[in-house]
Amino acid sequence: MRRIHQNVVLVFFILFALNLLAALEGFPLVPPPSSSVAFCTKISTFSRISASPDPNAFDMIGEELQHSLSMQLGVLEPNEVQNSSLPFAMRGENVFVIAQTGSGKTLTFLLPILHHLNNTFASSPSQLGAIVVGPTAELMAQHYAIAKKLAPTLVERVLFKTPEQVIADLKSPLSSNAAEYDGIKIVAIDEVDAVLCGNEFNSTVPESSIELLNLLPDQAQYILTTAHLNRAHTKALNQLFPQINMIRQGGSSQSILVPTLRQEFHYFSGNNSKKLEKLESILQKAEDNPLRAGQSTIIFCETESGVELVHSFLEKSPLSKAFAPRKLHVRMEPNKRSDALSDFQTNPEKCRLLVTHEIAARGLDCPLVRHVILFDTPKDVSAFVHRAGRTARAGEDGTVTCLVQAGTGFNGGGSFGQHKQLHALQDAPKLNFKKAGDAN
Repeated sequence: MRRIHQNVVLVFFILFALNLLAALEGFPLVPPPSSSVAFCTKISTFSRISASPDPNAFDMIGEELQHSLSMQLGVLEPNEVQNSSLPFAMRGENVFVIAQTGSGKTLTFLLPILHHLNNTFASSPSQLGAIVVGPTAELMAQHYAIAKKLAPTLVERVLFKTPEQVIADLKSPLSSNAAEYDGIKIVAIDEVDAVLCGNEFNSTVPESSIELLNLLPDQAQYILTTAHLNRAHTKALNQLFPQINMIRQGGSSQSILVPTLRQEFHYFSGNNSKKLEKLESILQKAEDNPLRAGQSTIIFCETESGVELVHSFLEKSPLSKAFAPRKLHVRMEPNKRSDALSDFQTNPEKCRLLVTHEIAARGLDCPLVRHVILFDTPKDVSAFVHRAGRTARAGEDGTVTCLVQAGTGFNGGGSFGQHKQLHALQDAPKLNFKKAGDAN
C-alpha cells in the first residue's frame, strides 16, 4: 500500500512538473481536472508523433496529388512537419502548425484543401470550397502558383486573399464577391500572427481581427501556420481559437532558428554613411569568397525610405554590375513589385540582389538566396526570425548578417547588449527533405 501511495505521489509530481514546464511556454500540456479545454486539445512534438504506424502522411492525399508533388515540386516524401500535421488536417480537424521557416508549412494546408476539393462534388468548376488568407499579395500569389502546379483544375475553387481584400469583398456595398464565400469549408490562415495579432507585445485581439473572423465561416475547418509565436500572441490566439490541435516544432519558443542557418553580427559606430560603407564592404567580401560568389542576396531595411536609400546607393556602387540590385516596397505600383520579385526569384542574370522591407519577410520562397543582410536592426525577435528565414530553406545552407549600429536595439532604442536576445535563440530540430534527384 505504501508503494502504491508513493507511485501515486510520483505520478502527480510528474504531471505537476510537466504542466509547470509547459506553462512557461504559454500552453498547458495536461489540463487539470474539471478545467475548461485549453488552447490546444493536443500538444505534440514531432518526435512523439513520428511513432505513428503510418509514417508517410502523403499516403492520405491520393496518387494524383502525390504524382504532382513529385513531378511539379520534386517532393518525394513528407518531412517531420508535414508528417505530424497532415493526419489532423486530412481528418477535417482544426490544426495549428508552428515550425521553422522553410519547413514546408505551405503544403500542410494546400494538400488538405486540394484533396478535399478533389473528393467533393461541385455544381460548377468554379464553385469555391476554400480560402487561404495571408498578410501580403505577394505571398498569396506564391501560394496560388504552387496550388496551380499541384492541381490546375482545382485551383480556381480556392480564394487567395489578404485580410484587407476579404473585408472589402464582404463589407463593401459595391462588391459582388460576397456570394463566393458561401461554399467555403476550409479556411487556412498563413502567418497567422501577422494576420490576426497586434504588435509583438500586444496580447489583446485587434478589432480588425475580430471583424475578419466574423466575416469568415465559423463552421469551417481552420488550418493556421506560423514560424514563431511569442507569449503575447499565444494569449491573443487563445481567445480566438479555444480548441485546436497544435503541432509545435521542438516544444520551445527559443528553438526556432533553422539549423542550417549561419549568423554573423557586425557591430560598429557611425552615421548612415558609415553604415552604407559597411554594407558595401560586406557585399564585396561575400563576392570575393569563392563559396559565396554569384549567390543571391536580400537586404532588409525597416522602412520604405530606407529601401530607397540603400537601393540608390547600390545602384551607384561598383558592385551594381555584378548584383543588378532591384527594390521592393509597398509604395511601388503592383506591377513593378511583381516584376521585381519575379526577376529576383527566377532570373539571377537580371537581378540577384533585392532591397526590401517587411513586405518580403513573410513566407516568400526565394530558393536562390544564400545570404540575408539586415541593414536595420529588427524591431523584435519575430522580425529577425522571419527575415533571416528567407535563406537556409528546405534543408539548404544560408547566412544572415546583421548590422548592429551603436545606440540601436529592439523597439528603436537600447544598446548592443539588447542583441543577446538574438544570441539566445536556439536551433530547431533538423528536418529531412527528400527531393527528386537525391541519392538513396
